[in-house]
This record gives sequence, C-alpha cells and structure tokens, in this order.
Amino acid sequence: MQLHVLSVGSADHHTMPRKIIIDTDPGVDDVIAISLAFLTPQNDAEIALITPVFGNTSLYHTTRNTVALLEILDQERAWRRIHGYRPPRADAPSVAMGAEGPIDGSRIIDAKHFHGKDGIGEVHTTVHLMKCS
Repeated sequence: MQLHVLSVGSADHHTMPRKIIIDTDPGVDDVIAISLAFLTPQNDAEIALITPVFGNTSLYHTTRNTVALLEILDQERAWRRIHGYRPPRADAPSVAMGAEGPIDGSRIIDAKHFHGKDGIGEVHTTVHLMKCS
C-alpha cells in the first residue's frame, strides 16, 4: 500500500480547514482506505486533492480508479440523501496525475498479479461507469 496523506494548514476552528492531500496508487487496498476517509464525518479538515501515481498498476489505471471512485461516492451521496442516511463527506477533491514510474529511474514493479491489470480486480471490464480519454 502506497497511500500517503499530507495535511496542510491549521487545526484552529476559526481559520480555514486543514487541506488534506492523498497521494495514492489506488488498488483494492487504497480504494477501501479512501472510501473510509469519505465516510468519516465532516470535521476541521477537507480532502482537497488526490494524486494518483503508478504502483499497484499503471498511472492510467490508478487515475481511472480514482475518478471512478469519486463518481461512485457521488452516487452513494445521492442515494443516502434520498433514503435519509448520513451522506459521505461533501468534499470534492481535485485529481492531479502523479508519477508514471519511479523518479529515480529504477525498474517498475507493480502488483498486477494481486490487484489485477486495472488494480481493482478488473472491475472496469464488468462495470462500465465511465470511459477515460
């Protein structure tokens, strides 16, 4: 798991909320961790930015997984509002693509043997939420 969380800003309730940056290679494990982060109640922090990077799979797939997860969270938010459940956090983070490979130029080792080609068990071949271009 390569999930890094960086909190920027002050925890003082009289100032702007702390901004959280999630640097991640969203395979199965990070998708669950990010989902849990969105299911925590609103507090003095805002999930402001998610930077998918290569790792469990390619940058293309980790970016696709991030965008798909945010789309699913939007659907979950709407469903929970309609049915009277507490919705996930209202944070709408930006997504900025990170590194395509090791910055030191070393050999890329991924976890496709565990997480599948797309990093989340080939879910994109059976569930068509979106197409990345």
